[in-house]
Amino acid sequence: MGHVEHDALIVTCWDDQQIRDTHALAMGTSADHLVTPIVSSTINGDHSFAVLSCGSKSGWQAKRQHTAALESIVKWMDAQRNEDGSSALEWVWVCFGNDMEGEVTTRNSSENHYYPETT
Repeated sequence: MGHVEHDALIVTCWDDQQIRDTHALAMGTSADHLVTPIVSSTINGDHSFAVLSCGSKSGWQAKRQHTAALESIVKWMDAQRNEDGSSALEWVWVCFGNDMEGEVTTRNSSENHYYPETT
């Protein structure tokens, strides 16, 4: 059977080129149909996009492919860090759902060199 865990990735960046490059990378994954357009903030020049949940149950092939797509985006963003570990790219990977009984799991760009487990 399995349960649904909604995995989504939100990316924000002040650097126009980096957000476009990251968005292009996301559009090149198996999750391309779940990638939102880039939206500009009204203040401070930030730009954001999201990779939305695939809606698949844990353990299903679609869920494994979605997790792999998110993982590849996060690894690429991590590789864009400056020598001091800083980055213009900020992101959060959130996992939530009714089947999780109110639990919400997050991972984010503040966690240096994070590589999630593939489920």
